This record gives sequence, structure tokens and C-alpha cells, in this order.
Amino acid sequence: MPELAQLLDKLHTTHFSDMTFSTVSTIANYIKGHANNSSNIDENINTLSTNQQDTLMKVLYCCLANDSGSSATYFRWHEKLYRTAGSGAIIRVMTDMAT
Repeated sequence: MPELAQLLDKLHTTHFSDMTFSTVSTIANYIKGHANNSSNIDENINTLSTNQQDTLMKVLYCCLANDSGSSATYFRWHEKLYRTAGSGAIIRVMTDMAT
């Protein structure tokens, strides 16, 4: 699980408007590679700090906008992340989008 946290830390200061699919592709590949087991997703998310969860939410929205072929996987992660991080993570992403 630390691998995901390290990947997210690299993007922590990146504004949503500056994210492209190429900048998040490593995390997208990680997400797709760890999507088969629901408890695996929970374990990954539960090890993340609040800042890392917020960054993951930004990454998921970027992935959903650019990789529709894997949207079911991204929505599965989004559902799990929302259950853990709550609506605050979404609001923080929306605020980041506006700045």
C-alpha cells in the first residue's frame, strides 16, 4: 500500500487544472491493477492520509474524464473513497478546480 501513497505524494501540490492523464497514468495503472478485490481497495484507501485521499479523488476525476474504457474501475474506487473520505474530499476537489 505504501506505493500508492508515494505516488499520490508526488502529485499533492498539483492543481486539478494541471493534471493530465499522462501525469496520472502511473496511478491509473496502479488502480486498474488493484481493482479486482473490494477489500484490497479498502485497504489501499484506509492507509492514506486525508491529503492523499484528496489527491486520489482528483486523480479519479482526471481518469474518469480521460479513460472511459476503465470507468467502472474508477467508479468502484470513487465509491470506496467517498465512503472513507466523505463529501469533503469532493468539495476540496471542486474548490481546487475553481482556483
